Amino acid sequence: MTRLIFTLIYFFPTLLFAQSTASEVINEEWDDYRKAWLTIGKSDRIFDENGNETAYNYSYAKGGEWIPDRNSLTHFSSDGKKIGKEAFEWIDGEKVATFQNIPIDETYDEFGNLLSYIYEVPVFDRKCRVTYEYEEQKKGALLTKKSSQIWEAGEWKKNGEAQYVYQTFAGEKKLIRVLSDNYDSYYRYNEKGQLVMTYSCRSKETDCNGNEGYAEYIYLKNGNTKTIAISGRESSQLRPKKKDITTKNEREAVLHRKSYKWDATTNDWVLDFEVFGEVDEEGRLVRKTYPSCDRDYTKVLEYTYDAHGREKYIYSYEIYDDTTRHLVSRSIFKYFTKVGEDYLVDRPFVLYPNPASTYFSISPNGLSFETAKVVLYDVGGRRVHQEENYQAGEEINIANLQGGLYLVRVEIGEEVFTEKVIISSKVIRP
Repeated sequence: MTRLIFTLIYFFPTLLFAQSTASEVINEEWDDYRKAWLTIGKSDRIFDENGNETAYNYSYAKGGEWIPDRNSLTHFSSDGKKIGKEAFEWIDGEKVATFQNIPIDETYDEFGNLLSYIYEVPVFDRKCRVTYEYEEQKKGALLTKKSSQIWEAGEWKKNGEAQYVYQTFAGEKKLIRVLSDNYDSYYRYNEKGQLVMTYSCRSKETDCNGNEGYAEYIYLKNGNTKTIAISGRESSQLRPKKKDITTKNEREAVLHRKSYKWDATTNDWVLDFEVFGEVDEEGRLVRKTYPSCDRDYTKVLEYTYDAHGREKYIYSYEIYDDTTRHLVSRSIFKYFTKVGEDYLVDRPFVLYPNPASTYFSISPNGLSFETAKVVLYDVGGRRVHQEENYQAGEEINIANLQGGLYLVRVEIGEEVFTEKVIISSKVIRP
């Protein structure tokens, strides 16, 4: 067991993506004349063993053939940083690149932190490099400087730079400033460590009062709901731009949202749209209702889940005169582990939700257990959370963890399983 734990921590970037996984969403439209669902397209997402994500979009031909539409490939470093992306479209049956940043070289320090990577931009016949500096020499250290260079005339020439500044709030270091060549961004927190404001200005300005845009985050009494007001530059002056008032439950499901836009004629906020959410007994979103401000019907989305709590169907329909229900479309979700060219549901357990924000749970998938030991490791191999007697389906609280990639280690008796989980970033930029 000791050797296994050492191997898990030391070679964490490799084990993080020990399995390649895939998901598929099939989109259908309701044909009211035929009283049947007609397939119109699908999208696939595949993660390989290194964490690189490939996304495919297909349209559906009358003969039952899937026709490629769009395709993208996102590249990640071993410590979870995005280092490249490629996008393609099919035009007259030919695959054409529309965007390409292709990583060709990466370097890491002895702790597994990315120090630099080089990528090519074929359309411009250009080669670029991005370098990183960190606060400390240790695994998972905080980033303090990010620089970019372009290869020209046989040497690397500076293209841009950003510096990151942190401060401790509620016992945790938080990002408070990002200083770049063009813009400076600032982040403010309350005594609980919650983000309460972000604002930005042009670099080197002595009085940065948010003249390039700002966002306010106001937390209400129960701690789970918040009001968000966003403003930004329009034309040459700073004017209100958008305001959202959102209420969520502890599982981040939207219970109510009012979105306003600024009317320059009346100099006042005007309701743009409103959303009402309904949840089940477990707090999962089961219905979203969009009353229309300028249409004669109400749009509704209904969500159903599989045995593991993952989305299975999303139905869209319209309601006229408060009574008549008209089906519009539906999306069907499928989840796989990719083995060779075949897709097989062979994971011993399922993490949900993934990505997660404040919690996730583990459900058996052909594997039964009463209790298990669950340990979370960050990209640096550090243990950040542990549950000694975890019971299947219980929620694991991750609200205090920073956004990023983590490894979940599950010990059931003498058997050990690993899976990755993505925790959504808690920092929202204006």
